[in-house]
Amino acid sequence: MTNYKHILLKSLLIFPLLISISCLPGGEPVNQVLKGNRVIPDGVSRIYIDEISAPNISGNVTDSFKNSLRRQINSSDKISLTDSRPDSDMTLRVLIDEFYLEPVKFNPSGVVIEKKMRIVAYIYLKYTKTEEECLNDKKVESEVVYSEVNIPIMTEYKALTLLTDLLSDRIASVITTGWYLKNRKISFLLNK
Repeated sequence: MTNYKHILLKSLLIFPLLISISCLPGGEPVNQVLKGNRVIPDGVSRIYIDEISAPNISGNVTDSFKNSLRRQINSSDKISLTDSRPDSDMTLRVLIDEFYLEPVKFNPSGVVIEKKMRIVAYIYLKYTKTEEECLNDKKVESEVVYSEVNIPIMTEYKALTLLTDLLSDRIASVITTGWYLKNRKISFLLNK
């Protein structure tokens, strides 16, 4: 009877683990989805945004991203934003390297019915007092496919807001954990 209980206990422990692994986004292996380590140690939480640069990218994109990143960091329970470098634990710089909008689907008449918006940024994070780098040239990207004619209808402005909110969420995730889920559903951002 003891052997039966032992096997049952093992099954109860292993089964949820197998279910969790099989439910990972896109069926990717665990080491591809859950890569990264905690970037910031305990007790380090105040971040100063030193610079957000976006050469050759529209001011609308940059402004939307700046506002979204500030909101995301301020709403986090792990990190907080400070407006003074001397009061900060870490300094963040963001380079928005790419932004593009392209058609992806056409109707039979050749009219665009779906578009894809994509943004790529690189983040640099260092300890303020020691200047030691925590993250250097870490690529973070997001993408939104939307339609202004097919249901669910989304305006270009709403798609841009959604895109920059997703990028900000991912940057906050990278800062606190070292990684983000590439295939994470973005429905949580639609309710904002």
